[in-house]
Amino acid sequence: MSRPAVCLLGMGAPAGPAHVRAYLYRIFSDRHILPLPAMVRIPLAWYIAASRCRASRAKYSVIGGHSPFTPQSRAQCEALAAALDRRGRAMPVLPAMRYASPSIAEAVRELRGSGVTDVVGLPQYPQYSLTTTASCIETLERACAGAGMRVVPIREYPALPGLVAAWAEALKAYLPAENGDNRNHVLFLAHSIPLRCVERGDPYPVHVARTVNAIVGALERHVEWSLAYQSRTARGTWLSPSAESAVLDLARRGTKRLAVVPVSFLTENLETLYDIDANLAHLAAGAGLRRFARVPVPHAAAALIEGWADLVEGALKGAGAQ
Repeated sequence: MSRPAVCLLGMGAPAGPAHVRAYLYRIFSDRHILPLPAMVRIPLAWYIAASRCRASRAKYSVIGGHSPFTPQSRAQCEALAAALDRRGRAMPVLPAMRYASPSIAEAVRELRGSGVTDVVGLPQYPQYSLTTTASCIETLERACAGAGMRVVPIREYPALPGLVAAWAEALKAYLPAENGDNRNHVLFLAHSIPLRCVERGDPYPVHVARTVNAIVGALERHVEWSLAYQSRTARGTWLSPSAESAVLDLARRGTKRLAVVPVSFLTENLETLYDIDANLAHLAAGAGLRRFARVPVPHAAAALIEGWADLVEGALKGAGAQ
């Protein structure tokens, strides 16, 4: 009989300031992030990590020195394991991070020798991208191949009912009681990716649109909303509009109260706590918005956890791993 486990796949975060440079290097040495020959990519990754290290450390200092990404991921694993156990499907559920500890390799080593035969790769990224999901799944497949375990991948779930319900419920608390006031606006944000990825067939922006449209539909009321992209990290053409240009445009159009929903994240991280809560909020205040509210990521929402449990059960059934 098969014995399954789950690896919750994510980007990860540095454990503290001393780990920032190595973390940045691991990101930019990933061929999915910098699609260049290794002889060019590796030294370039070292250069980028060294040049951005000080600024990145400064951002982490603003949010308390470290990110809540890892503890929230561990909490998600515990909640998912409990949900599966209640369904009679007890199995290990481990955090497995692409660029930080606990890494994908560390998670596979922990499972090795435990009798696990099938590892469900569950990304914390609802919307598939070559730059995120593909990198995590490929790394998990390499690690599991060396350990004699099969990977059962979950590649995307942009309109998963549990995901949509979790975001819609979180957003409702930030909507005004009255309808039809165009001074109130909901700005959905997703992490940007280079346009060259989309031109290569990356479905990410299509998936983001599916998530946003599903959330808006679940609100069951009219809202003024738009979509923008945050956290561009390199030169070139990226998905647009940017978060900054969207906020400035909304201010020029008379928007006074803004609720921001970071739909590409399922844990809090530097990009929610600094890029949005500190940087974008400061820009909004200077542009004249009276109220800027960022909807918290529903990382521990029961609807999300149950939705993940549905995904795991469906993936195992589809793979014949009963």
